[in-house]
Amino acid sequence: MKPSPCFTKFLLAALCATWVATTPAAEPAKKPAAKTKIPAPKKAPAPVPPPPTLANVRYGTHERNVLDFWRAESAHPTPLLFFIHGGGWMAGDKSRIQSLVKVEALLAAGISVVSINYRYVSPAHAAGIPCELVYPGAPQVRHATVSEYLIAPLKPARP
Repeated sequence: MKPSPCFTKFLLAALCATWVATTPAAEPAKKPAAKTKIPAPKKAPAPVPPPPTLANVRYGTHERNVLDFWRAESAHPTPLLFFIHGGGWMAGDKSRIQSLVKVEALLAAGISVVSINYRYVSPAHAAGIPCELVYPGAPQVRHATVSEYLIAPLKPARP
């Protein structure tokens, strides 16, 4: 014998009511425990290089044509790292060497260091000065530096 559709609906409703009544009430959602924030490790300050052997040495007539020179202690000529700061010839300063180069390590390895400032492009153009990457006084500076500060002469690469 087949149950009537009315009885089937009643039985289904009764089963649902029984299931709902016997199911434990859901606990209110708990907020997850707050995570303990671990502080980010502090960055060590950029190493400050030792004071230059010669500071703000002029190599041209413009106020920005100055360099700092660190001489490696040696009785013999030493190699030279020549640092030109970034900035696209429009910004920057020779002091950037502090955050980019370990001057003390180079000096300890017997390598002398130079960091320069240069004239920016826009003031040069405004003054009608053509911008050249080769400074006419560079050979004289190089010659004086080689003899006076024991810098190893540049040896161009041979093909």
